[in-house]
Amino acid sequence: MGSFNFQDWQWQLGAITITLAWLNLLSLTRNLPLFGIYVIMFIDILRTFSKFGLVFLVFIVAFGTGFHMLLQLQVRTFIKLNQ
Repeated sequence: MGSFNFQDWQWQLGAITITLAWLNLLSLTRNLPLFGIYVIMFIDILRTFSKFGLVFLVFIVAFGTGFHMLLQLQVRTFIKLNQ
């Protein structure tokens, strides 16, 4: 077999495509009587977690920016002490 030289964007596109294919399969299994309730519960939990994750991300960015502004001069001082 010949060796293929894949570019980075091809790997990323492949990963996105596989993820979307699995999500499509998950949405199709929602109609099955055996798995339907579990898929609906998973989607509901995923929605709740994404709402919480958005608020948590805002807090992380806010505190990260504040600490960066407070401690940026401390890094320069530490570098001078290290040398």
